[in-house]
This record gives sequence, C-alpha cells and structure tokens, in this order.
Amino acid sequence: MSGGAGARTGRGFALGWAAGLTSWEAEMGGDVFGGYCPLEQLDELGSSPYPRLRCLDLARMEFDATSYEVLRALADSPVLPGLERLSLRDLVIQRQDGTGEPLAALAELAPRFAHLDLRVAGAIEVEDAGEEEIRRVLPRLRPGAVHSAGAGYDG
Repeated sequence: MSGGAGARTGRGFALGWAAGLTSWEAEMGGDVFGGYCPLEQLDELGSSPYPRLRCLDLARMEFDATSYEVLRALADSPVLPGLERLSLRDLVIQRQDGTGEPLAALAELAPRFAHLDLRVAGAIEVEDAGEEEIRRVLPRLRPGAVHSAGAGYDG
C-alpha cells in the first residue's frame, strides 16, 4: 500500500482491515499534503494488528518531530519485532534534541533495531560521532538504500 498516511482512513496508520499487509510505503509531507505527520500517528501502528508486515518504508514521511523522537517511537512499536526492513527519511541526532549524549542515546535504542535492515534515504548525522562510530552502534544501517513498495518486496 502506498499513498498519504491518512488518505484512506483519515486515521493515519490505523488500518485494521490490512492484517495481511507485508509491505507498506507511506508518504506525507508539507510539499504534497500541506502538513507534516504528527508523531502520535506512529502509536496507531500498535492499535491494529499487522502480523505479516515485514517492510515499512517511511522514507517519504515528514514527521513533526526529530529523527530521534521518530526512532524512539518506532522502538516502542509492537510492529518492530516482525519487521525485516525499515526505511527512514533521515537519521539526524543532536544534543539539542534533548537526548543527552547523541551517540549514547542512539546506542540505547540500537538493540531494538538489530534484527532488521535499517535504511536511511537522507542525512545520517549523529552529533560528535563519526561514520565508524555510528556503524559500530548500527551495523545493519544502509545509507541511501531505500525499499520502494512499487519495486516489489523480495523478502
């Protein structure tokens, strides 16, 4: 399924009828839809069962939150353990995000994402951390490689 996050139901990710969904590409941004996706929409991923969801592509989602807040919300989501691939728009973590030490904050969340390919379409920046340090924390991170539902899912 692709399209605007709220285009079909008006409730963002709450699509209870989609229990058989295996791959989901979501899109929402100010340039197309006139607004940003509220971070709270990610809570709805847990309100409906997606037992077969393996690929979640959020690379075209613009949230009204920082990258760290999006990552934290996803880390707490009940769909995360079943995912094999997760694509994000960017991964920019700065001290001003209220994370304390940015690399330590990322390292705290990293074990929850260890089982999947984490793909980031845009910038990957963790304040005061180099590429090697980021790779040590997230070894399955794949910059620039984004799954597209239109291309099919080979999972």
